[in-house]
Amino acid sequence: MYLIFNELSVLSPCSCLESAYNVLSRFSKTYETAESFGFKGVKFDTPFDNIRLTDDISLNDIQTKPSFRHFYDYMLTLATYPMIEPNSEIERRYSENDFHIVIEDDKFIAYGLGTAYLYETIGISFFHLNYWAENHRHNLIVTGTEKGTYTVLALSSPEHCQTSEFSSYISTHTPVVLRKCNLSPEKKPMHLRDDHGKDKLKELWERLRNSPYVCALINSTPYKPTARNFIDKVKSNGQIEIVLTNTDKGLGIVIQTTGTNQKETEEIAGILEQKYS
Repeated sequence: MYLIFNELSVLSPCSCLESAYNVLSRFSKTYETAESFGFKGVKFDTPFDNIRLTDDISLNDIQTKPSFRHFYDYMLTLATYPMIEPNSEIERRYSENDFHIVIEDDKFIAYGLGTAYLYETIGISFFHLNYWAENHRHNLIVTGTEKGTYTVLALSSPEHCQTSEFSSYISTHTPVVLRKCNLSPEKKPMHLRDDHGKDKLKELWERLRNSPYVCALINSTPYKPTARNFIDKVKSNGQIEIVLTNTDKGLGIVIQTTGTNQKETEEIAGILEQKYS
């Protein structure tokens, strides 16, 4: 996943080199935080020569300044061109629409945020003007074939990666990578109450424990005679409640899986239902 550079965040240059240094420092820290969530690189449309850090100095000019050189090298490593691949579906959609945002009653063309919308990704801004520092959630106004108002995120500080909106995006767009249990099936712990039907639950467990995503049988559950689904409950802590719906009493167990959140555990539940129900 790429971040998209928000060119609107550099419309107003910094007043001095010290401010520019702070802006580049914050940008680097923001990218590094985003990178830890799987983002790899930043798509630019604006050449470094045209990104003004101050009235007199561009992003390209800092390569000659010793205290700034590491920022220049860093930006080169993460910068990717072009922002939109030529002759692509995204380019076609881009040409059929116009993109704007409104800041304090003024309307601005938003190339970067528009591209972030088209790629279903997130923008990244310079932490300079208060607007970009204080706002990471933007209403993108689209006119054209995709007319509407859409929410687009643009990060300008590491703290923006801790917001609920960012977490929701990551949860929705990041591919699920399931971890496997490092215990062999016969060494996975099992605890069952000495209730009627224990033999059937043990038989179920001896099948389930073969799944690499199952870690332990925590216990049997209270009878659930009205349950209709093999997977009865899925929890964000990796626990899944399973019911033998072909038994009159609704015998069931709760197992621990390798899931570390709701999305992972639901993915595991689907695998178990398909293979063992």
